[in-house]
Amino acid sequence: MNSLTTCISAALMLAPLAAPLPVHASDCTRTSTGFTPLNEFATGEKYLSLYEGGLYPGNQNELPPSHLIRGLTEAKTIKPRAANGTVSANGRIILMSIGMSNTTQEWCAATSITQPCGATSFMAQAAELARSTLIK
Repeated sequence: MNSLTTCISAALMLAPLAAPLPVHASDCTRTSTGFTPLNEFATGEKYLSLYEGGLYPGNQNELPPSHLIRGLTEAKTIKPRAANGTVSANGRIILMSIGMSNTTQEWCAATSITQPCGATSFMAQAAELARSTLIK
């Protein structure tokens, strides 16, 4: 094969790769994926025939009393700490979010310069709770 034939053969093989791909728009009329949310599984219904639904064991969606007791017990162990890590009455308690863009959006999705966190974000809801119940 001469070089001209080789070039033509290569061009013909690569031509389909250079063709523009069709553009498909998202179907924004759909409001459901068709999958049942975990918290709506019927008793005995299982995901992939293996995993029970519900937010808690036993296909339950209500917080079990044992979870609440454990959470409150663990919360009592949280203490303000100094910069060197020792417990200190003048120390700080830090809550930090680490993750990718979806973490940022859930944690504090800024809606504008004047509104740093969207009303439905974790930080906006936590701040509202603090203002209404903790700060007197």
